[in-house]
Amino acid sequence: MKPHARPAEQGVSPLEPVSARVADLTLAERTVALYVSDMPSARRRFPADQVRAWIVQGAERLGEQELRRWAAFERGHQALTSFGLVPEEVQRRHEERFPKAKRLDWAGQQASNSHAYVPLSDAGRARVFDTEVDGPCPCRGTGSIGFYDWEDGEVDLMCPVHCAAEIHAMRWGSSSGGRVLSSSGPATSTGASTTSGDAAQVWAVES
Repeated sequence: MKPHARPAEQGVSPLEPVSARVADLTLAERTVALYVSDMPSARRRFPADQVRAWIVQGAERLGEQELRRWAAFERGHQALTSFGLVPEEVQRRHEERFPKAKRLDWAGQQASNSHAYVPLSDAGRARVFDTEVDGPCPCRGTGSIGFYDWEDGEVDLMCPVHCAAEIHAMRWGSSSGGRVLSSSGPATSTGASTTSGDAAQVWAVES
């Protein structure tokens, strides 16, 4: 799959153009848009207006539906990667969709920088947690991944993909579904994924 190819060249049906403002696009959507745009892969400074133009170009190139789908898959891959839980099939599909890892990382940096001059609108914030797995998820659709912890024994990890919003709420102490406790004792263990790929913290949550 060519990263700069238009949808018709990729075997994807052309969809409606994206007419929304850049502010309406999430970080993941801006990242994908920049990846498929004509933005050079060389790492150097670009004017804010130029980055905005590339985001619009990439968004229109994929179309709204494909842009959101690719972005959701990218978020899902990031979430699983932070825990080392990416299945081989999911990794293979990710590499087929984004064969240039360094370009994807660069697009992510430029997308993140764009938030400084184009903050997320309410429409964009409403889709921040849109996360999917392009293939089998380790939780098998249950929202829970079992593993063994040397200190706590058998515990369950809340799926960083299917429970992304809940994990974020718990991490920031705003969850109505549980009270954040220490990581000891019989509890359900949750972890919050990070876009930087740093090791995620594991929390125990009282149900």
